[in-house]
Amino acid sequence: MALVWLAPSGSFAGRAQTPGEPPVLEKAGAGALEPVQLGMPDAVGRAGVFRDPDADAPLPGYDPSHAEPVELSPMDNEYLRLGGDDEADETVTGQGEQGRIVRKGMLREGEDADTMFKHADKGSAKHFLKAARRLNPGGYAPGRFYSVVCDGNGKVLRFEYERDEKKRLVVEGDGPEARLEDIAYDVRLTGVVCIVRDDIFQAVQDVKEYPKLASMLSDVFGTEINFLKDVREGDSFAIVVEKRYQNGNFYGYGRIISAKFTSRAKGETYETFLFPDAQGGPQYYNYKGENTRRAYLCAPLAVTRITSKFTMSRKHPILGYSRPHQGVDYAAPVGTPVKAVSNGVVTARGWGGEAGNRIILKHPDGMESLYSHLSGFARGLKNGSRVEQGQVIGYVGSTGLSTGPHLDFRLRKGDKYLDPSKALNPRNDPVRVADKKNFARVRDLEMEYVSGRKPLAEYDPSHLR
Repeated sequence: MALVWLAPSGSFAGRAQTPGEPPVLEKAGAGALEPVQLGMPDAVGRAGVFRDPDADAPLPGYDPSHAEPVELSPMDNEYLRLGGDDEADETVTGQGEQGRIVRKGMLREGEDADTMFKHADKGSAKHFLKAARRLNPGGYAPGRFYSVVCDGNGKVLRFEYERDEKKRLVVEGDGPEARLEDIAYDVRLTGVVCIVRDDIFQAVQDVKEYPKLASMLSDVFGTEINFLKDVREGDSFAIVVEKRYQNGNFYGYGRIISAKFTSRAKGETYETFLFPDAQGGPQYYNYKGENTRRAYLCAPLAVTRITSKFTMSRKHPILGYSRPHQGVDYAAPVGTPVKAVSNGVVTARGWGGEAGNRIILKHPDGMESLYSHLSGFARGLKNGSRVEQGQVIGYVGSTGLSTGPHLDFRLRKGDKYLDPSKALNPRNDPVRVADKKNFARVRDLEMEYVSGRKPLAEYDPSHLR
């Protein structure tokens, strides 16, 4: 059985360790650390989740309005569909009070209103859905939470649907009538430490966290670390992250407050700290105040494998003769989200002949990025759309001249294609000179959380500004 250590004092503690070695967990305040069996097989490896003993209560002084909610991604939904975490938010149907039938859960890819109203009378469900369309004409999206309450005969009494991060759709009454309600979340701080055995996604799943957390780690370090080729078994990372809860149910992650990634092979440790930029938006910087985000992501996918590199001569697997392959091929399952490597504008979205479904983005420095063989495009994406770095723009497929699911990714400036692994990639703006003293204060505070010297329960987001 794998062990997860809980710190009774409300902190998670560690001492300095050799790069790549597992974090050494020590006594944290009063009381000894207590091992708790999670029921995971020994093959899971060494990892730890550290939680505040008062985690069932919101953190003192915490204002959830400062948290930026993060949706569960299509990858998370696929994880749930495959039967991932026993404690994950899955669809549950059971008997409520007075014989009522309660069905609640989170919509997965391919599910719709029929899924939500599976145990409801069809006529009653039709009336509720008609009332809901008045305030929710866009349909029902994967990753959203819902609940349907029926009487013993299947008559719908109440329907709730999380329309977005701030509003919940509620339909009830004999009418029935629809309204929108504000969603109030309890936001709590959690520390997570993992040792990589396969990849960062498996590492977070091993400690009963959602794959979304691995995507978030990839986002904050995505221009510093190439998670496709630089991550090795034995690498380790620690994250302090906000979580959103409602009525005791997990509703997604908020912000990563600080994170540390240690590369065993390179003997290097990367750190990042949350600090607002000049406009007050969330930004991440290293210890020296340099931006840990660069102009371009290292890769447009979170985790996959490279099957073909940039070369001027490659034998084409279908055509049978050699020709230049001026891009990088990433093998990944159909439907894997593809991200914009930098801020830009969509100049092409559609069929590209041999390239299949293709997106071309134009970036401020004159560079273009091309994404080919997609299975589909992100909802609402069209020519002229502005996208941000890390935004999902499409999904891996095998359209066009392709032997299997993969992404063909290219960078182009003018008529010249560039090797993505060698292209210049400057950092984004550092901390402003006027903010350096305040940044040092916030950075040191966040270091205390991630090192375990400061209890998570003492977290106050107003101290991070």
